[in-house]
Amino acid sequence: MTTDEKVSRAQDKYQNLINKFGFELADFMERFFGEILSELNSTESENGIAVEE
Repeated sequence: MTTDEKVSRAQDKYQNLINKFGFELADFMERFFGEILSELNSTESENGIAVEE
């Protein structure tokens, strides 16, 4: 395996890790903020505050 092939392979692995991290972060943020918004909406509804959709 040449140096260029090793560099290319390492770059591919690095890019895959970045992509995986990005997808996991996006999934976490979607769940986290979804739960917060859901909690806020239910609290506002319980307190008689109009909830805008």
